Amino acid sequence: MHGKTIAFFSVSNDAITSQHVENFNRFRRILPWGKRYKTMPAVKIGRFAVHKNFSKHGYGSKIMDFIKIWFVTRNKTGCRFIIVDALKEAQPFYEKNGFSFLSSDGENDSTRLMYFDLKTVMPVS
Repeated sequence: MHGKTIAFFSVSNDAITSQHVENFNRFRRILPWGKRYKTMPAVKIGRFAVHKNFSKHGYGSKIMDFIKIWFVTRNKTGCRFIIVDALKEAQPFYEKNGFSFLSSDGENDSTRLMYFDLKTVMPVS
């Protein structure tokens, strides 16, 4: 498939707020005291897809690993989290790649907000 797109993603800056999380104060405890803000900066995956001829070959997970490392290398955005409004059928993929649900709300909705803590892949200094 020379010259053809087999996968793509888009990202933008966003935030996790108290509106996204059932118990925001409990969630914020994963951060040091001085960094517990009313909103927590995050990178949001807006679009993420692998061409159907290349799905189920691990390309999506390799691209997700790239995104994670990309945002901890030189801390490009100063964000601690990646978030995504995951389609119901894509939620197992995100869970397999270390994402968790921000809330138990919306279990039957077509999308649910999920997050990944970039601290789990940050290099030890």
